[in-house]
Formats: sequence, C-alpha cells, structure tokens
Amino acid sequence: MNLRDGDAPADEKINIKLTTDWYFHDSQDLCFCFLDPVVKKVKNQTKKDILCMPLTEELILDSKKLETLSAIEDVVMVGYPIGLWDQEHNLPIFRKGITASHPAIDFNSDNIGLVDIACFPGSSGSPICILNENIHTKKNGKIYLHSRFIFLGVLFQGPLFNAQGELVIKNIPTEQKICPNTPIMINLGYYIKSIEILSFKPIIKKQLRLDS
Repeated sequence: MNLRDGDAPADEKINIKLTTDWYFHDSQDLCFCFLDPVVKKVKNQTKKDILCMPLTEELILDSKKLETLSAIEDVVMVGYPIGLWDQEHNLPIFRKGITASHPAIDFNSDNIGLVDIACFPGSSGSPICILNENIHTKKNGKIYLHSRFIFLGVLFQGPLFNAQGELVIKNIPTEQKICPNTPIMINLGYYIKSIEILSFKPIIKKQLRLDS
C-alpha cells in the first residue's frame, strides 16, 4: 500500500501482514473487513498515514435518485485485471465503460446491474462508479455544468462464451488463474448495487460499540 505525502502517494511503500475477521453478506457475493487495524499498524510502524479514497455512504443513491439517471452513463472501474498493476508506483488500473442497463432497474436479479466494460479475472471486487467531469446530462435532458461522482456497485460476475459457443455466466475471480475451458470475454459485467453494502451497517455499529 502507498503512504500519504500530502494529497499524493509518497515514494515510500510498505507491505504488511495482518490477520483479520471477514463479514459476509446474507445473500449477495459481498464481504468486508475493518480497515482500522491496518491503518493503526501502518501508523505504528511508519508514523505515517496510508493514502486512500474512501467511498462514503453519501456516494450511494437510493432507488428514487437512481431513477433520475440516464440509461447510458459513463462509468469507471478500478482494479487489477489479470493481476496487472503499476508495480513501480503500486497503483491499480482504471478502465472506462458505460452502463448496459438502467442503474435503477434490476438486471434479472435483485439489486444487480450490468455494465459494458472490459472485465477479466482479477476485476472481481472492483468498484463501479459514475464519473462525469465538468458536464453531464440527466434523464430529463437538462445539462449540468459540474462534476459528478456516484458509487454504483461492486463487480462480481460476467457472461462469456466458451469454446463451444455456449453463453456461460461465471463469477469473475479475484486473481488470474488457468481455466479448464477457453473463455471468450464479451466485455460485459454484473455488479452488485452499492445499496446492498448498507446492510452491513448493523454489524459495523455493533463492532464499534464493542470497541468503544
């Protein structure tokens, strides 16, 4: 991970090992762990803070606010496709695409959306965000001259063709690995809508009470 130098990554980097507890969603392919132990361990070892950009609850839209969006929105995804990253600077890779279904409409399953973006093994768990810099258009056709950043969800699955030409829906692995069949990517990905993350709030509040 990168250490902070003002608002930029410092030249110094650090690798740490830490055992932590994971908390799993009841029905969606989501889980989380608390970052605070990592932050404290880095601070104790280096006397510095880590560089990170939190995705806060204010970036998550409810169903009514999602309805104000257009069917086609520009999105970015941050991750490590096929295990690639900027090893020199310890930074992830950004990819750009569009929504392939309206963000307010569930794609076949509850709180699942579809994006048109290149998804490969290593991309699972990547955040999907709407990013408009300086100008964007809403569903009503009005043009707005300001930047917009919205946390849509987390990539977890993608459709692909196998060597026999059959369409298969598979979970996108978090790391590069050898597959027994020959998958052909069709540059679509399923994401779990960010509203599902809010179901972890009771667990977080309970743990914070225990730690206080």
